[in-house]
Amino acid sequence: MFIVYYYDQHSKAFTFAGETDPNPRAPDEPLIPFSSTTIEPPAFAMGTQMAYFRDDAWVVEDLPESAPEPSPAPATEPAPPTFEQRLKALQDGVQGQLDAIARAYGYDGISSAVSYADEPAVPKFQAEGQALRAWRSLVWAACYALLAEVQAGERDEPTWEELLAELPAYVAPESVE
Repeated sequence: MFIVYYYDQHSKAFTFAGETDPNPRAPDEPLIPFSSTTIEPPAFAMGTQMAYFRDDAWVVEDLPESAPEPSPAPATEPAPPTFEQRLKALQDGVQGQLDAIARAYGYDGISSAVSYADEPAVPKFQAEGQALRAWRSLVWAACYALLAEVQAGERDEPTWEELLAELPAYVAPESVE
């Protein structure tokens, strides 16, 4: 397992750190999900600073100051993410994992890979496209079933690592020439 650091797709602001699997084609290298990096962000002061991933490096910026208050306000912790925000982060992580596996096989992402599933011109690409398309469906079915159990109160909300451990693993097709 490798540690990756996720950032918001649009603002590039640091969101969380999590583990990712090794690359099946290069086990000493991590799979790098979409909107993540293996570069650790520098320490920053929550509430007054934010780390952003720009041009393949982390940049720490001071957050804009609010209007001065007559008396110092007590320090408050940032509001914890809502259930919907945590759910979205898990779903984004799953999509990133799907894309990372597809990129490990030379595709731009999972969408590009599955576009080959119905194209017989190159049997190797078709076999990989079919295997990745089937795996994508199994992963999302398992993910949505698990998250439905959480929403129904039938189980605790999983961490990223717990969710990843419960999703089906990708099985590459037999070698096709």
